[in-house]
Amino acid sequence: VFQVSLEGSARKLITVRSALEIENKLAVPLKIRLENTALKVADVKEFELLPRAKLPVPILYCWAKMTARPFVANSYQWKFSDKQVHWCHILDSSDNSLELHESQHAVSPKTPPYRFCVA
Repeated sequence: VFQVSLEGSARKLITVRSALEIENKLAVPLKIRLENTALKVADVKEFELLPRAKLPVPILYCWAKMTARPFVANSYQWKFSDKQVHWCHILDSSDNSLELHESQHAVSPKTPPYRFCVA
């Protein structure tokens, strides 16, 4: 995806970004982890996604392993989900399906997991 904007009165700025976007439809912020082990060893990028926010995945991380966890009150009480987010099979909106993901509590294993769906 290309975005062209003007800087000042005459300079054009062309931004190239990925068409792959992540949208958070939950009521809590999400922490997204992208592990790009295909291009570099131990190349991990994490970012926070606020509720109702949308963010394009950086181009170098489009093929990265993607996991998520709730990020409630800026705490690390929830682990990243064991399941990866799979999106490569989606070629059309009719190919989309819901998958249940779980984040275990990091401090208290007796606490029920935080469950959320990925589409």
